[in-house]
Amino acid sequence: MMNDLVKLLPMSSTNQLADIYTKALIPVSLFNFLCKLLLQALHLSMAGMRFTNIAGGLCDDLLTTIVRAWDYRKPLFVAPSMSTCIWRNSFTEEHLGEIDGLGIMLIPPVPVNGDLERAMVEPATIISRVKASYKKQKMEQKEGSSSTSSGQV
Repeated sequence: MMNDLVKLLPMSSTNQLADIYTKALIPVSLFNFLCKLLLQALHLSMAGMRFTNIAGGLCDDLLTTIVRAWDYRKPLFVAPSMSTCIWRNSFTEEHLGEIDGLGIMLIPPVPVNGDLERAMVEPATIISRVKASYKKQKMEQKEGSSSTSSGQV
């Protein structure tokens, strides 16, 4: 920049989609950006606090903002890890209900260290759950399209 090799040009904030890691986008811009990425599914690795924020609709980081702007016609999976004490807490149970109400699919954590901790499941388990969900969705779409086409004269 000092030798005029690089010249910075002003750009309005609404056109700065490349800056999503350092500043928040308004929900409409983020939704449009996610649509351009053609995301079909999102897997979230999370601990208790993000779990709580998503259940409450709070957006304090990129991940929770993406979840808030997500097109829920597409699958969204969460795979939390947390202590067993937090996992069995009544607040967590309430948040699970709220997340389920949004249509977010839970892949529950597995016990480790006896029963002291709950760890995120292995990636292979997550992959198989996502594949199974995708196949089920495709089958339902196929059945829906065949039933509407057979009902026409």
